[in-house]
Amino acid sequence: MAAQSNAIFSKSTNSIWIFGYGSLVHTPGFEVRRRVKGYVRDWKRVWHQGSTDHRGTLEFPGRTVTLEHDPGAITWGVAYELAGNQEQQAKTLKYLEWREKQYDIRERLSVYGTPDQLEVLSSSTNLPPPSSGLPPNPDANSIPDNHRSFLEGLEAHVQPLPVQNGEAQEKQCAKLQVESRAFGVEVQNPGAGDARTTVIRSQQSKEGASTGGSVSGAALSSAKQESISFEVDEDGHVLLLEDVLCYIASSNKDKNVNYLGPATADELALQIARAVGPSGPNWEYVAKLADAMRSMEIHDPELFALEKQVAQTMLHLKQQQQQMVDCRNEQLSEEASGRWQALREREAQFLAFHVRQFEGSNKEN
Repeated sequence: MAAQSNAIFSKSTNSIWIFGYGSLVHTPGFEVRRRVKGYVRDWKRVWHQGSTDHRGTLEFPGRTVTLEHDPGAITWGVAYELAGNQEQQAKTLKYLEWREKQYDIRERLSVYGTPDQLEVLSSSTNLPPPSSGLPPNPDANSIPDNHRSFLEGLEAHVQPLPVQNGEAQEKQCAKLQVESRAFGVEVQNPGAGDARTTVIRSQQSKEGASTGGSVSGAALSSAKQESISFEVDEDGHVLLLEDVLCYIASSNKDKNVNYLGPATADELALQIARAVGPSGPNWEYVAKLADAMRSMEIHDPELFALEKQVAQTMLHLKQQQQQMVDCRNEQLSEEASGRWQALREREAQFLAFHVRQFEGSNKEN
């Protein structure tokens, strides 16, 4: 018999979770059932992946993030539970396979939180799902064979969601809500609506750090009240999810031709400041990721330092460009002035010549 999991959010047979640590954090682009803030352990976010399909080109690739093993490191992001039935989830996975086609590893990771950072960002979102599973792109169907086999293997484990009547649906929605106060946990629900935002904060005990707690989920109407429990390990981590799918770009250049590897901060900033791809400028990728971390109250000094350096580099490039424009205008002005002066001199010579001709003619007469 399988060991019982201590994860807060249990993974059912019809549940697929995706962990995003880059653009998926702020722009998932697919419909989700739940969205949970969390982090992965022993993985570090690095800017080693080249982007020729979204934030750069083959001639001038951009830089995007990937994960690399780093014992003791943590990387914050967002875990998404895919919404819909088997067919809808398959379309979402197909979309993700196209979107992440330059990332060669599909890793299964556990997602964690800390007692003071447990947060269900929303129980549902109104993000538009991909209508056909793939965006209107000529390369949309070019999913590598190894990725396609992985996708088919995933779909085989996704069971159709049972059809529910209104009351059962309401009860299921109630399970996703965390709205009341419970022992050791403070629950804040700042607003209502379909996309509920719930913040769970663990209170400190008199003896020191909190070692556990529970959260009561009150029914939206008359559904039975349920409870979610969590345990804090000796390092202060709370296991939120297990077996979460994560897309990673490896350093194996045989399998990942777009891997660029490490670079200095100056080199990174310059490349990011200049690169532009079909999805937009590379600097926007950095800015949106940094904004997303700030909105989740996550302090990422390396990311914020890169964001600042990219902005400074762009300002420097703009100043350089303006200096070049000014210099060129000055050159053009000098050239124009020189041409004007030469023209005036030729006119003066022409007039002098005709004056001499006229004076000579008068003397002869």
